[in-house]
Amino acid sequence: MIRILFSSVIGMTLLLTTGQRLSVEQFRGRNRDGVYPETGLLKQWPAEGPKLLWSAEGIGIGYGSPTVTDDRLFINGDIDSLAYLFAYELNGILIWKREFGQNFSVHHGGPRSTPTVTDGLVYVTSGMGDVACFDAEDGDLKWRLNMITDLHGTNCLHGYAQSPLIDDNYLYCQPGGKDTNFVALNRLTGKIKWVSSGSGQVESFSSPILINHKGQKQVVALSEHALYGLDARTGERKWLYDLDTTGFVHANMPIYQNGNLYYVAGTSASVSGRLRLSDDGNHVEEVWHNRFFDNCMGGVVSLDGHLVATGHRQGWLKCLDAERGIVTDSVKLSRGATIYADSMFYLYTEKGIVNLVAWTDGKLKPVSSFTVTLGNNEHYAHPVIRNGVLYIRHGDALMAYAIGAKDGLTIH
Repeated sequence: MIRILFSSVIGMTLLLTTGQRLSVEQFRGRNRDGVYPETGLLKQWPAEGPKLLWSAEGIGIGYGSPTVTDDRLFINGDIDSLAYLFAYELNGILIWKREFGQNFSVHHGGPRSTPTVTDGLVYVTSGMGDVACFDAEDGDLKWRLNMITDLHGTNCLHGYAQSPLIDDNYLYCQPGGKDTNFVALNRLTGKIKWVSSGSGQVESFSSPILINHKGQKQVVALSEHALYGLDARTGERKWLYDLDTTGFVHANMPIYQNGNLYYVAGTSASVSGRLRLSDDGNHVEEVWHNRFFDNCMGGVVSLDGHLVATGHRQGWLKCLDAERGIVTDSVKLSRGATIYADSMFYLYTEKGIVNLVAWTDGKLKPVSSFTVTLGNNEHYAHPVIRNGVLYIRHGDALMAYAIGAKDGLTIH
């Protein structure tokens, strides 16, 4: 019998009032940054890998990660080109599943996005632009629309990949139309709050982020050839930075820290860079760019003044000095998706190997690894950690591994 210890529920009883911060579970963690606030995790795994608590198959093809709350897990899947949202108990038992639209199926079929959960509601998007809101308890559909037919958006080459961004009663999405480029919705009703022409370009596989720059909230998003910021409450464009036009796949979310914005791409000449946002939030200027720090879609972790991710062309795990834009350390591992928790990096490579990498004084040291044997198609989904459990999605299979010391294993 599997016993999972739950942490106390924080913020679940917050009132829906302006200025009151909701607890949001979403893509790459609560802060959308790939850093998970776990402690007491194993610092080394057995030779065969951590204990597999449970696995579930039947979630359909796809590359989206699960979203885990204190008592449930939500994940998107594709069955016969239809988009489904699945709700599981934390022991792997299916509670309900709901269809909510059409998935992208031309190539690499299946959802690319991760559900966003807050205040008892689950928000999802499909590869063909469906946006929907469900009751987390019973799966009751609250509202649904389509970014192409209802918001006059334009889909990108590989299908919509954005995960819903929530702030207060706002839900932000990027249809990618010329005029309806970026849209804010009332997250409770699905009604439009504002529409922005944004960059006027097709979106580029990335999810937007919300920043608070000197008391000013901005939504920052990537399109085919630009990075731009919008006033979060009005949609007014505050600034736009032109990226080079040699590549259009910008799947990693930008990173904001202390007035700096970082972008990392794998298919352009400039590849990655640091921008400085002006005090009034209306302008950006380039500080540096680096052609060799070139992760494509595996996520980037900002930690202790460094950026950490795998390379795209040279698939090593790399550490870059965020101040100077110089790679300071690297280890020979394959490219993939990277997250961080409790002084360790977790790298799930495109070859299906999960690596545990120690982080000490800006240095990387591989410690343990194991191979994912269940599932199908490419290994693209980002790992998730919650309450001492590591969740891995590989196509039609979802796996939960015990990585907490409380499970009786020794931390070395």
